Amino acid sequence: TDDTDCNDNNNTIHPGATEICNGVDDNCNGEVDEGINCGQDTCSCSNCMECNEKLNNVSCFIVTLTSNILNYSGTCINNPSNFTNKIFDCHRYTIEGNKTKDSYGILLSKKSNSTIRNCIITDFDYGIYLYASLENKIINNTLNSNNYGIYVSSPSSLSCSGYGYVCIHSSYGDYVYSVIEKKFVLISSGEQSSNNEISNNSACENEISDISLNNENENFGNNICDKISNNSNNNLVFCSKNCSSSELQKMLFLYYCDDDGDSYFSKFISGYCFGDDSCIPINCSLDRGNDCNDGNSSIHPGAEEIICNGIDEDCDNFDKCGKRIWSSDKYMHEKNTFYSYEDVYVSGTGFDANREIEIYIIPHKNSINLSDFKIKKNITTDENGNFVSLLWNLPAWNELSVMHYDIIADENLDGIYESGEAIDASPFGFSVDPVWASDENGNPKETFCENEAIYVYGKGLPVKNKNITLYFVPYVKISPGSKFCYRGECINVTHPVKAEIDENGNFRNVVLGWGNAKPGEYNVVPDLNNNGIFDELNNKAMDDSYFTGFGVEKKFDFDNNRVIDIFDAVAALENLSEEKIICNNRCSDVNDNGIDLQDIFYLMERITN
Repeated sequence: TDDTDCNDNNNTIHPGATEICNGVDDNCNGEVDEGINCGQDTCSCSNCMECNEKLNNVSCFIVTLTSNILNYSGTCINNPSNFTNKIFDCHRYTIEGNKTKDSYGILLSKKSNSTIRNCIITDFDYGIYLYASLENKIINNTLNSNNYGIYVSSPSSLSCSGYGYVCIHSSYGDYVYSVIEKKFVLISSGEQSSNNEISNNSACENEISDISLNNENENFGNNICDKISNNSNNNLVFCSKNCSSSELQKMLFLYYCDDDGDSYFSKFISGYCFGDDSCIPINCSLDRGNDCNDGNSSIHPGAEEIICNGIDEDCDNFDKCGKRIWSSDKYMHEKNTFYSYEDVYVSGTGFDANREIEIYIIPHKNSINLSDFKIKKNITTDENGNFVSLLWNLPAWNELSVMHYDIIADENLDGIYESGEAIDASPFGFSVDPVWASDENGNPKETFCENEAIYVYGKGLPVKNKNITLYFVPYVKISPGSKFCYRGECINVTHPVKAEIDENGNFRNVVLGWGNAKPGEYNVVPDLNNNGIFDELNNKAMDDSYFTGFGVEKKFDFDNNRVIDIFDAVAALENLSEEKIICNNRCSDVNDNGIDLQDIFYLMERITN
């Protein structure tokens, strides 16, 4: 032998390299796998199927890749059942996909104590994906040109509020469909992806995110990357090095202080610093607090509430101001518009503790004799005088021929509304709409992005077995009797669309209404008799007849003035510190992780270019 490199295309093969059991002459001495045990502990593989088999083999503790895997469709390492307490070492060989949807270079679900190292993974939807997995190591890997480089998640990091998630609500909690487990999982379950080590990796030029971690991962460092999504300890962690420079990057810490000395840290960002955690001021913390006003020591959780002064002294999001009820979703969030067959909830606060109350739904401004209207619910308040309860199960718009409803709390249970009893009636309690803007599956949707396709769906209409015409009109006051088009001038912003109604008054199919939506606020109006005239029945049936039907957002227009400029960056930074709620935050969320510095960097690039 001599001192020459016997494989100049692989930097792990050279004179002096450590010989491993892989069927390769690693140290260029003319012998293969000499001096090591190639028994049951160490196995090798050369393609995805073989690697899955070896990783699933209980006799293989270390599995090494011995050749490149190129242009693979689907998921390569697909969560082998026995991939726990093992090492998968690619030895700098490449695993290449072809960017198919829901494809993974390496997928681990509910696995622990395993190591993935020395892999080059490119052109997958996800390079390496850990789901509900504990204490694994992802070390010395290169992930380029994927949609996501390294992605770590768990059931608790899924959400029912994110765009595109499919959820089921139950008395046991919220279930969301997991594409990894191919079933609905409980969001509040105890399964976490925690204590995984993500270090010494290079993740660059991935489309959406280079490295994305959930809140439970603590061991993270010395990675080369540009786009990172990380919210651990509520501080933003940058890559140790960025992809275009070898210079070490400093870490940005966001901290929360107790400036008013009431022993409660602020729930809003108090400041930031670069360096290590020693830069954080005294009396400040990396963990977000729960003090809703850190400039006033009399305002903090547990403080005595002063009744009806417009101030939330105890930081519970309520100013105790007598009794109040409102139509809501199951989480007590106020909701004024419901759609046919959507559950209506009622919430209340400020009542006597542990008291029985009868809640009535009545036609708007018709509260004389409650017992004439049969929709009611008996509830009992909790120990704080609050409640939330399902009030009306699956109402249809044409069920009672009423456009608007009020809600009344009959505290003395006599079936009569009396002065001093709580009522939700301004401008009305709630309405039920039979037509709504939707996604392609018919789910109601109130906010769309510029140029996004807008669909329409409906149920409970007063017409059957016929086609109706749908118009998209700007959110402006339209007088009854107005024509949708007159002498070539039309109030609708797109071509009329036909919808087929079945024998039950429901749309037969979800209808594509507008394929390239423009920013603004709009209503969907069904012309139920197809006469081209906006009449009272159409007014009642249109999407959100009192409020805006749907809005279309312009990307990065955070201050909602239709212009993209430096003031949008200012608004986004204010949102980041939770000092201001901004507009258009969903359409501008480029990494699907909430508005963060990455989104602001995208905006700054757009402004400067």
